[in-house]
Amino acid sequence: MEDEERLAGELSEVLRHVKMNRCDGLSLLTLSNPWFLTDLPDGLARLDWITWLDLEGTRITDLAPLASLTRMEKLDLRGTPVTDLSALSGMTHLRNLFLEGTEVADLAPLAACGRLREVWLDGTHVTDLAPLARCRGLRQLSIRRTGVTDLSPLKGLPELAVLDLTGSQVQDLRPVLGLPALCEGEGAVGISFEDTPVALRDRALARIAETEDPEVRASDLVDHLTGGARLSGWRGDA
Repeated sequence: MEDEERLAGELSEVLRHVKMNRCDGLSLLTLSNPWFLTDLPDGLARLDWITWLDLEGTRITDLAPLASLTRMEKLDLRGTPVTDLSALSGMTHLRNLFLEGTEVADLAPLAACGRLREVWLDGTHVTDLAPLARCRGLRQLSIRRTGVTDLSPLKGLPELAVLDLTGSQVQDLRPVLGLPALCEGEGAVGISFEDTPVALRDRALARIAETEDPEVRASDLVDHLTGGARLSGWRGDA
């Protein structure tokens, strides 16, 4: 109880400080790692100019107070027991979202977050990536140790170039041929797919998965999936 009261007092002071420093352009609020924090502090909903919020390691479950923070660009919920992302549907400026180790299963609210660039879903209960099909700016996605089996919802995303599937349940890698940025090597690219069913049943893919350089791994995978057709002018399947 004393710890909780002390934390409440500290958070109140933090919020007062943040409000006073708004004129200085402060946009980051870190509430990470106080494991006994179960509710978002009073007044947070009024700070609608915050663009970066770190709640990693807290016990927050209800994100409703964040619904008014529509200028949010970066949100860190790693290791929280969060299940419902509904409050994020209005965050149309959101670019970086970290959900590793949460209880999240449904990504539907993210369909409205068209500016997302980076999403981490490692160890979540997510199995369906369909809501991300509308996130045309998505550049990096990690679904390590999830139950995702189907990558086809990602097909056609023009900027997706970094994809980590390690330990997922992905059954078919051919949908990556519909990712022009990854297939054509535009900027930093890479794909990891070790310990997936598709790699475990195909020796050639297993060897490619063990390639250390992520860019070479991506290039070798595309060549394998196309039978080397890229060498004669292939431009992807997007």
